[in-house]
Amino acid sequence: MSSRGAKQHAANSSVMGRVAQPEFITLRVEAQYVSNNLLTKVSFNPKEDQFLCTSGQNEWKVWRFNDGQLKNAQPFSRQVPMNRKYTEHLWLDRNQIIGCTATGEMYYVEKQECMQSIDNAFMSEDNNSHVTAIQKYSKGFFIASDRGEVALWVRSDENNTSTGKFFYDWIRTW
Repeated sequence: MSSRGAKQHAANSSVMGRVAQPEFITLRVEAQYVSNNLLTKVSFNPKEDQFLCTSGQNEWKVWRFNDGQLKNAQPFSRQVPMNRKYTEHLWLDRNQIIGCTATGEMYYVEKQECMQSIDNAFMSEDNNSHVTAIQKYSKGFFIASDRGEVALWVRSDENNTSTGKFFYDWIRTW
């Protein structure tokens, strides 16, 4: 396994409020962060592996590995509330990330600014679903819920019926 692949695996394995940046060539921990919150996911930026993201109860942060330390990158804008349980996040590109909550909210952040927020990511009438998985594809992303729902979101510039009002358009929920 490559060093980067091993880093990706180690980061995704962390769930209990401690994030470590391992160095696999020398098998030592290069940096760590201990959170007071339960973390549900940790992931490296696929384009720049010195950045990683943590999400969980009352936490959704981007970190930068620099000089042997994990440093909190510029915080998200005020439109991204921190008093939520973030159940899932996904890097869409170098500076673009989606975060979802246990109450079905979804936030699209670009360069630390909230560009789009959705109260009901599945556009369901009851909004009782929370996002448990996000998967990127060439024109947008799919999200899945704890109730077995799957919703398709497409970039507005790829959607011929888009109003152009949002960065991503909901297409359908199955």
